[in-house]
Amino acid sequence: MKIDYQIEIAGDFLKVNATGVADKLEDTLQYVEAVIEMAAKHESKKIFCNEKHLKHKLDTFDTVRLAKQIKAAAPRVVRVAVLYDKNELEAGNFYETVTNNRGLFFMITSDYDKAMEWLR
Repeated sequence: MKIDYQIEIAGDFLKVNATGVADKLEDTLQYVEAVIEMAAKHESKKIFCNEKHLKHKLDTFDTVRLAKQIKAAAPRVVRVAVLYDKNELEAGNFYETVTNNRGLFFMITSDYDKAMEWLR
């Protein structure tokens, strides 16, 4: 299943709403690259991704590959807060660790207020 998303500028950050299923690396990369491209175009240094209605199904290997691709494509993004469904936080915590270990600044949470505070 594909990933549907909307991207908009919200003050000093980019706001993304995503739904669907992230089960293929190629589809997930297309989504991420669209977000990175929009952030670069608008010189956004902060990104908020609401992925509460996106099912995260990438395996461990593809999750690591995704983080490597993000690092290569988005070295200028300062902070990315991703809102996950609370039932997917274990996978989200792994993704957060993998991205942060590559020098990116990701925060995965199921708490909207916590995500917004972290971006400020």
